[in-house]
Amino acid sequence: MLTRVLGTTGLCGALIACGGGDNGSGSKESTTGNIDTDGASGSSGGTGSTHDDGTSTASTTGTGATTVGDETTTSGTGGTTGTTGTTGTISTGGSNATTGMTGASTGDVSGTTGGGTGNVAAPCGPEPAKNAQGILTSHPNLSIDIGHEDFELLSVTILPYIAASGIDTLDLYAEVMNIGLEDHCSFLFDTRLDGLEIIVLSQTPPHRQEDFTTTHGCLRPGETGILTGIQNDISADMIEAATTLQFNMTSLPPLNPLSEPTDAPTVNAVIAEGAEGGYLVSGTSTPNAAIYNYVMSFYPRDSRGLLVHELLAFPGDLESLTAGITLEFASTESECQFDEYVFLQGWIYEE
Repeated sequence: MLTRVLGTTGLCGALIACGGGDNGSGSKESTTGNIDTDGASGSSGGTGSTHDDGTSTASTTGTGATTVGDETTTSGTGGTTGTTGTTGTISTGGSNATTGMTGASTGDVSGTTGGGTGNVAAPCGPEPAKNAQGILTSHPNLSIDIGHEDFELLSVTILPYIAASGIDTLDLYAEVMNIGLEDHCSFLFDTRLDGLEIIVLSQTPPHRQEDFTTTHGCLRPGETGILTGIQNDISADMIEAATTLQFNMTSLPPLNPLSEPTDAPTVNAVIAEGAEGGYLVSGTSTPNAAIYNYVMSFYPRDSRGLLVHELLAFPGDLESLTAGITLEFASTESECQFDEYVFLQGWIYEE
């Protein structure tokens, strides 16, 4: 039994009653937003500790440095040297300064990356590497094939875990780029890990087609989309032993000419700590047209350069929204600390 919502695309027809899709599809896709960042200050360092070989001790308090903008925080300065013991010398040092607060982000349609912290977040898994096809991945032992001559995979993350029900489960996140010369829409996947099926959906920047009110899931030349996948009963050992990952991607041309929305909601966002102890994205969004079924998707990127989660927000709870209204939002949380993310948003226009 699948228990996780699989991104904006998967919501169409399942959770959201989306408008007419292209080529007979009822799906609704997400859209990207331009993000510019300004980090605020990191907090101060902790108390310096002492280490002694002698009988007398001394300690002092170290002071952490702070940062502004995208620079990393520095370690706290050490305390003064302790006094000499009877048989050894005591030395002290301040602890590292904690991670700086995250930078603010703003955007409309075309940007994809947001956030930026005063310090680099800890990685959320083993060190990645490029596989034989040159794809950055958490599992470089895999031979990975997108299965479409006009598309190229940039990164692939596979995250095995035990679900609350006790079932072996995996999440998959990938970045795919249109390297061809044509527009492509209506993506489908028959994804297999050594023959084992993984359910995969796509999220893309927003595009309008003539005679449609939805923002469609298409990728134009040079654009990048996000793939999200999930499956049960595939263990970490099975993933480590696997040798091939095949997406078998197919697409269709758009029914009508595509155009870029000029009235996408304006978003101001920051990365913050959540009430449950995780990390989330929060801020405000202002629609610039009358819309409904508005969904925001954030894909955290950890310090390894890999996407590690899908965080969702629903400003207005999918209801009708008037142009110019400012809505507050907070996404779902990730246990993984991150300092940047890919942002997509999607909606349906009021007729």
